[in-house]
Amino acid sequence: MMRRLYGIRLHVALLTVIPLLLIATVLETYFLREWFVETDRNLLTRGQLIVRQLAASSDYGIFSNNRAFLAAAGSSVLREADVKAVTVLNMAGERLVVAGDADWLGAITPQLLHGGPQVVVGARGLLLAQPVITTPVLLDDGEAAPVPQRVGVALIAVSNESTRREKMYLLGRVVSYTATLLLIALVVIYRFSRHLTEPIRALSRAVDAIGAGQLDTRVDVVSHVHEVHGLMGGVNHMAQQLQQERAVLQQRIDEATQQLRELAFYDPLTKLPNRRLLYEHLGHAMAASRRSGRHCALMFIDLDNFKPLNDLHGHDVGDMLLVQAANDLKSCLRGVDTAARLGGDEFVVLLCDLSQQLADATEQALQVAEKIRSVLSEPCCLLIRQESDEPATIEHQCTASIGIALFVDGDASPDEVLQWADSAMYRAKASGRNLIRIHRPERLADTEPADIT
Repeated sequence: MMRRLYGIRLHVALLTVIPLLLIATVLETYFLREWFVETDRNLLTRGQLIVRQLAASSDYGIFSNNRAFLAAAGSSVLREADVKAVTVLNMAGERLVVAGDADWLGAITPQLLHGGPQVVVGARGLLLAQPVITTPVLLDDGEAAPVPQRVGVALIAVSNESTRREKMYLLGRVVSYTATLLLIALVVIYRFSRHLTEPIRALSRAVDAIGAGQLDTRVDVVSHVHEVHGLMGGVNHMAQQLQQERAVLQQRIDEATQQLRELAFYDPLTKLPNRRLLYEHLGHAMAASRRSGRHCALMFIDLDNFKPLNDLHGHDVGDMLLVQAANDLKSCLRGVDTAARLGGDEFVVLLCDLSQQLADATEQALQVAEKIRSVLSEPCCLLIRQESDEPATIEHQCTASIGIALFVDGDASPDEVLQWADSAMYRAKASGRNLIRIHRPERLADTEPADIT
């Protein structure tokens, strides 16, 4: 029997209660803010009314310096709700009366004393100032209208504690009502949407696992939602296809990585390390020499009479000679040593882990160099093609000029060591070729080493 599938829109419709709750919350917040503003406005209006009444009733007391009258007026104002302190000052800044807690009043600034009606809003409440104006009595009808005079200022401190308590009470009621409605909505949404959310969670976990590389992940959950049911099949099919494609791609990546490594670090003709890999091995050899104190040697080898062979028979024959020379070099070395091709007919050999004694290390390097020179001097047979396309064999004897540079414990940089060996090789060529010459730093060169022929 085929299961009945429902559209996802039916389940989404149940979630419309959330926008309704959001709208209700926004409206409550708006009206609550308006009520808070109205409460603060009422406190300010009531404080302004009180301070005006105090100022109106204080002109006589200030004018006549009747402090008892002012004290009675201040005590009367202090009985008003939220009024914490009252003071009346004359124009000299003298407090004629202080009622309540004077700490609420703070310092009296010239602006409060000489300015107009002012309101200072503080963390605990309001400080309201109202100028005290008196009008002299007109004694003669013929006199000009008297000019009102400012004789002082009345100040009151009004606490916002009661309004703050009222705000917090109302806020708590609103939050509790909203939280209750939200909890009810969440329960309803959970009960009606779990049939949608559980399969989606399973799909989400599967997608995360597939994204993390676990391509053998499959989704197997029951869902009555048509779209979710189809999505699960699509995810499973996608994971299967990705798993197959990754296997093919990984194989291609491995092959390409190997090819890139060979191109980056090896000479494409002789398959020997190139200059970049040689410098890397030379750096490792210098670091090992610093730790062990053992000498290393770098040989610069240049094939003699290579250009005439190249010019006479072409580059293909020259390349065959270079490949043969590279194979001969490798046959003369240990596994820890390195043979590299710098370009053309120039080769470099790096000997590691020689003796700690300079004389012994020199002897070891000379033995290897002589072995290389001897092997490279042997005649070799090279296969060439003539114009008739019939192969022919030619015999060619290749010799080598070799320059050696010994180094230990950070004598010099890789470039300097290579330059030493190159310089020694040119001395071998200048001396008649097929020779070995040694170059050592001045601090090691007690005598000029003997030439090896």
